Amino acid sequence: MNIEISSHASKLTPEGETTKPFRPEPDRETELKIQLGGDAEERLRQELANWPLCEGPVETRNLVSVYHDTPKFALAGAGIALRLRKVGDDWVQTVKKRPQGQEGRGLFAAVEHERPAPEGALLLDDGEAPELMAEIRALVGGEAIAPVFETRVKRDIARLRTEKGRVELAVDRGEVIAGALFAPIREAEIELLEGEVGAVFEAARTLFVAGPLRFSEEPKAARGMRLAQTGRADLPRMPRPAGAADYSRKASVEEAAQAILRDCHAQISDNLALVVEGSTNPEAVHQLRVGLRRLRSAILAFRDALGREAFAETGEAARRIGNAVGELRDLDVLIGEIIPRAGARGLGEELQASLVAALGKRREQVRDEVRAMLAGAEATRFVLDLGELIETRAWRQAEGDPDAKMAKLAPVMLDARYRKVAKRGRELASLDIEGLHELRKDVKKLRYVVDLTQPVFGSKRQGKFLKAMRKLQERFGDLNDEATAGELLAEVGTDPRTERAAGWLLGALAAGGATVREDLAPAWKKFASLAPYWR
Repeated sequence: MNIEISSHASKLTPEGETTKPFRPEPDRETELKIQLGGDAEERLRQELANWPLCEGPVETRNLVSVYHDTPKFALAGAGIALRLRKVGDDWVQTVKKRPQGQEGRGLFAAVEHERPAPEGALLLDDGEAPELMAEIRALVGGEAIAPVFETRVKRDIARLRTEKGRVELAVDRGEVIAGALFAPIREAEIELLEGEVGAVFEAARTLFVAGPLRFSEEPKAARGMRLAQTGRADLPRMPRPAGAADYSRKASVEEAAQAILRDCHAQISDNLALVVEGSTNPEAVHQLRVGLRRLRSAILAFRDALGREAFAETGEAARRIGNAVGELRDLDVLIGEIIPRAGARGLGEELQASLVAALGKRREQVRDEVRAMLAGAEATRFVLDLGELIETRAWRQAEGDPDAKMAKLAPVMLDARYRKVAKRGRELASLDIEGLHELRKDVKKLRYVVDLTQPVFGSKRQGKFLKAMRKLQERFGDLNDEATAGELLAEVGTDPRTERAAGWLLGALAAGGATVREDLAPAWKKFASLAPYWR
């Protein structure tokens, strides 16, 4: 998601008249950017004129923006975009600086300064933003500043009123151009004009009832600069793994929660879009399920400190979507990992091919069902609701202590999960398959909390504990393969070869399961012998 807070000094009408005066000190702008694929852009354009929330007529503007930099891209390297935009017959100069390290997801601060640029001439000695302009002059040094790329956009603009405020919707269609190279621009921007930040999400829920929603991760300037430098405006779309917890050891609970939940949201929304858009890469489904599980574990960890009620609906939606995705992921593992391993242990090629073919048909049916669900209203609303929860900090309305220090809460979080693991683990020898499954889930939840509290303790302090837990999880994973494979293989059909292959595989998994259970005891003993590092 790209929910952008930046300064905005003024805007120009197509005739070049300012709608509000230029200001020496930037104010703030909140913006949600959504990439438009398929027929989404045309649908928005067609419906804007009759939209029930629309205030006044839809405006259409043709915008030409020329971005400048030095030959060595000194400004882009410092996170600064310098552009001249032609609006009607007038030119506007804009400088925008984004914080280093931002990925364009969640709310972030950006300094933006605009001023008229008579005859399209750059002005770098502007007294209205002396520090920003001084920084640009220092970066440029004696080098020449020249056009690097430009964007040409047809923009339809509508102003919408919601219960939480007023927003402006801009639907952009055009190109980013660098010399002979170009890339398409298809994007919707929902900008807060007045009211609460939640108005942006409220408008998005009305405008985008079905998905998938692919949030823009970068501004147009970043895409254009990449096109100019590498010949490609966009990076390949790949499954998104979890990021490391990224917050200061001195962070408050709220700051830590926002950082972690934003990464969960990014992992979920990116992989969800990949699956719906047609990717058959098993890693996309895997990372989607991991993101949903991370989210639920984070909610469990933070809900007492931030307020249970704020997370209740989101957590339940994540559970339902995760359950729906689960069978597809289990089929991917069975077809792509378990059966090939069985083939290496003696399952003949003919039997293996028969089993894969039967399970493959089931997988395609499940994939179609999952895609339809993920593109539907519930999943789309979930992604937007989660974004609103994170960015508006809705937990502030609930009971809790969001300003407490994360360093104080982290040991409490870990103790809560560790006690559950230790209690069930003491009964390891007598646990049936269901009990082992519950212990596996408890260990996984503890692992998520270990990961999300890493900035408090550091990786060195976690080292031995984390290593032992990983080995324990590997053993549990092998047992889980046996359980899930048994359920899926029970429905492979009545073809004799397929039934024979399924029977052989179940027998092999059962034999392997006995060995795994033997290995589980020493893995548990090693883990249980380690003192909790957070105490």
